[in-house]
Amino acid sequence: MVKKPNLWIIWYQMPQYGGDIVSYAAQYFDISIFITAPAFPFNLKISNKVSIYRNEIPSGDPDCLVSCGAFTPFLKRVKRVAGIRGAKIILASDNCDKEPLWKILLKRVMSIPYNKIPMLVPGRSGRRYASALGFNYVAEGLYAAAPLLNESQKASIVSLDRDNTIIFVGQLNRRKNVETLINAFLIADLPDWRLCVIGDGPLLDSLPRDTRIDYLGFNQPEDVHKSLLKSKIFVLPSLEEHWGVVVLEAAAAGCALCLSEEVGAADDLVTPANGAIFDPTDCNALTARFHQMTAMSDSWYENASKVSIELSQAFTPDLFVNSVSELMELHDANY
Repeated sequence: MVKKPNLWIIWYQMPQYGGDIVSYAAQYFDISIFITAPAFPFNLKISNKVSIYRNEIPSGDPDCLVSCGAFTPFLKRVKRVAGIRGAKIILASDNCDKEPLWKILLKRVMSIPYNKIPMLVPGRSGRRYASALGFNYVAEGLYAAAPLLNESQKASIVSLDRDNTIIFVGQLNRRKNVETLINAFLIADLPDWRLCVIGDGPLLDSLPRDTRIDYLGFNQPEDVHKSLLKSKIFVLPSLEEHWGVVVLEAAAAGCALCLSEEVGAADDLVTPANGAIFDPTDCNALTARFHQMTAMSDSWYENASKVSIELSQAFTPDLFVNSVSELMELHDANY
């Protein structure tokens, strides 16, 4: 039997989509996850083949370390130990190329000592960002967590009888721009449509109430998925959003997508056939998108669902496995 490579992953706070990725990757790697942040308030489901460490470092020499952000003394120590033990280092970044040019140029200078280290990013915007910083070896797939669907499963999702619902999933804070979302929906005045808001946060109590808006609070991932399957349009109006894994979840659930131009995943998952993009600083622009998308025919929504699902299938966990393997080989060829 061929020995699996020993893969260490620094993942400050393990979300469920991360659990899905590493559970799949455990077929190909012996995986140890290093976490220090408090757990998210949901029931994390993860393969028992994956080892999780919060304050200790196991013995043995890792073949590779994927570093998603060593933000704490423990995680920095993990990174040092991995290097001392001879691990190939792969940097991981979810930043996209939406930052100001001056900041990108400054980071490019600061990145010069590291730009021969391979980097793993979520999608196209992350690839452009890494290239702008001068990194030579970049692969996509950091957040590739869409379920792999067969043709029967795709057809069953497309054929769902969806409600006239626009759905938002995320934290209720300034960065997610939920106030603009609520105002745009109310201004649009869509009597046959509802807005479903899933999430919690500091703005919850101050957001306008209306009989057409359902505030569902925090939901477990499986309940979020059920709500996405019932909805026609997913909206994410963020003022800043590195990539947005929830967009991938919505696409895999067959939703049409209405995304801020600041959302990194828009480059990978939105086309005119399945959605629209808008300026998040312009409430009227989002209102116009709501008018445009809610006026679409049933046949448009059926096709949009197909397109969203197909685009999501470029980001299943096998992309993570393949990209890590590719970057490990590049590491061998250049060090």
